[in-house]
Amino acid sequence: MWTSRLMLSSVVMALLAGCGGATSVRSEPKVIERAGPLAVTADNQMVVALDWVVIRNGPGAWAQNAHWDEYLIQASNASDRPWKITDVRLNDVVGEEIIRRGSYQGLVRGTKQVARRLGGEGQKVRPGAGGDALYDAGAYATSVASAYAFLYGIFNEAGAAFIFTGSTTSSLALFAPFAAAPVLLRSAAERKNDQRDVARELGARQTLFPLEVDAGETKPMCVFFPITPSPQSISVHYTDGVDEHVAVIDTSELLAKLNAPE
Repeated sequence: MWTSRLMLSSVVMALLAGCGGATSVRSEPKVIERAGPLAVTADNQMVVALDWVVIRNGPGAWAQNAHWDEYLIQASNASDRPWKITDVRLNDVVGEEIIRRGSYQGLVRGTKQVARRLGGEGQKVRPGAGGDALYDAGAYATSVASAYAFLYGIFNEAGAAFIFTGSTTSSLALFAPFAAAPVLLRSAAERKNDQRDVARELGARQTLFPLEVDAGETKPMCVFFPITPSPQSISVHYTDGVDEHVAVIDTSELLAKLNAPE
């Protein structure tokens, strides 16, 4: 029993350590352009689109060796009355509900918990895996770029939004995941400063709930979850104060390779 626990603890520590050392803020991400969202769901009130998932050291990552997945979502109110989005949740590969986290320490703890729980059920976690498969989900253009531009104010001179810069003809180089940075020895004070910078950036980027969406309005959301392999669905919960609704995006095939071993 103790041997199994030690092995599982080793797996969790390796998961959190990654290949490139501690978490720190990196330079502003380069641009990803898409012609449309990865997935869309709709009912009579709301249209919800999953634009992108930023994974560890993948395209769009602003933190090095992150302990979370960052979901970029847009919600459009198709009704004639305002709605309030109250929550966004995931269902993992075994059907367990994963709640969003808003703090650095909460995300680290959540990622440890997911790894331990799934490890005990024979499921493996490989942070940062499967990002390339997202590009197969649709053509390239501006859906994700628009969401990022709204959130972070990233525009080029012509007014179009970009997250990644560089030649779009160099697709293999442009869309390959960021190479892991070399491991550097850093003092305890430097690591503490890194965590403070990351925590500040997390707070600035994440969407706060409840989020009001007026009739005919579209709102982008940036939601952080613990690293979760092969999430099966994303659920967006919203209400007008009386009626409760849930818009569910099926990601069982779309994100099957995300953070999962090959």
